[in-house]
Amino acid sequence: IQLSFYGDSWEEKVRRLSLTNYPGLSRNRAYGAIIVSVSIRSDGGLAGVSILRSSGSRELDEAARRIIEMCAPFAAFPPDLRRNYDVVEIRRTLSFPDQPPLLIGP
Repeated sequence: IQLSFYGDSWEEKVRRLSLTNYPGLSRNRAYGAIIVSVSIRSDGGLAGVSILRSSGSRELDEAARRIIEMCAPFAAFPPDLRRNYDVVEIRRTLSFPDQPPLLIGP
C-alpha cells in the first residue's frame, strides 16, 4: 500500500510541474506515448531516468526526461517503505496531448 501511495504522489508532482514546463508541440504531427522508468533512492534522490519506449520524437522524449529531472528530489520514503527498499523503480506511460495536462498511466 505504501508503494502505491508513493507512486501516486510521484505522479501528482510530475503532472503539476509539467503544467508550467509543457513542451511546444506541432499540431500537424501525432506523437506516440513514452514509457519511462524512474529509479528513486530512499532519500528521494533521483537515481536515474530511462526511456523504455520512445514517442518517436527526440525532443518530446527529452522534454519528458527534463520534467522528471526537474521534479527531483522526490519525497523520502516513509519508514515502512524505507525498511524494505533502497531504490524504487516507477514505470509509467506519459502522453502529451496538444494542451496540458500531461497524461500519466500505468
